[in-house]
Amino acid sequence: MIRVLSVFLLTLLVFWASRQLPRPAAGSENYKASTNAFLLDHRPPLHATSETDPELSVWLSTPVDRSQFDLTALYREDRHQGDFRAVGLIGKIGSPDRFQCTLPRHPKGAELYYHLELRDESKALLARLPQESDREIALRFEGEPSLELYVANIGLLFLTMLFGFLALFDTFALRSDNLRLRNLSRKVVIATLFLIAGGIVTGALVMQSRYDYLWRGWPLGENLQQTLLLPLLIYWVFLIVVFKGTIFRFQPEKNIVSANGATLLTLLGVFFMLLTYLVGAAW
Repeated sequence: MIRVLSVFLLTLLVFWASRQLPRPAAGSENYKASTNAFLLDHRPPLHATSETDPELSVWLSTPVDRSQFDLTALYREDRHQGDFRAVGLIGKIGSPDRFQCTLPRHPKGAELYYHLELRDESKALLARLPQESDREIALRFEGEPSLELYVANIGLLFLTMLFGFLALFDTFALRSDNLRLRNLSRKVVIATLFLIAGGIVTGALVMQSRYDYLWRGWPLGENLQQTLLLPLLIYWVFLIVVFKGTIFRFQPEKNIVSANGATLLTLLGVFFMLLTYLVGAAW
């Protein structure tokens, strides 16, 4: 009982730690520029959904009258080609240094690329955000997974890590009690099944709900979470093959490795799982 409670608390700690890691999410970068007594400050929206028009907000400090300059957002659907469409930013009532506009909503999975331009009354460019002339700000539109799907995904991944740690604890007693090898083998199977259900099946459904695709890990795309999950799953399926003699019966002679080898491979598997959870969650 103490061991199960310890593993439960350890798994909670891993999930808590994964949420504390910095992640390169939309809106994490703050864009600033200053020129000719103008100071611009813009943070992209944290989330853009397919249900509402995303709002852009810019803080602009200037000693001159507002009629002497124009602040515009220029956007397009393709990062590298196509004409930009322009939307003017207007001052927010009651907040003289804040300017706002909205961009058109897009389906989940779509992206907009935009930049901001500040021009004087003669249309001369005073400042640009981002300041690099060949750089745009990417805005990805997300759907919203159902609460049931999200809970199922997190719960299954939690159980995967839980049984991974239980398998790890079983390795500590292998030298004094070889019968633990059967318990270890079965926990490896259970952890692998939860990994398939949580990481692959419900994970793909979450991606479908958010970005309108099931799989975009390697080699089909740049989704780091899915790219890490695939070799992790292959490794744990490999562990099942290695422990084939002690999963349903206690026939350690049919295992591909000895008890010491089982200990080492399980340690590597749990470490690989822990690394995948932490790195993938920070994506």
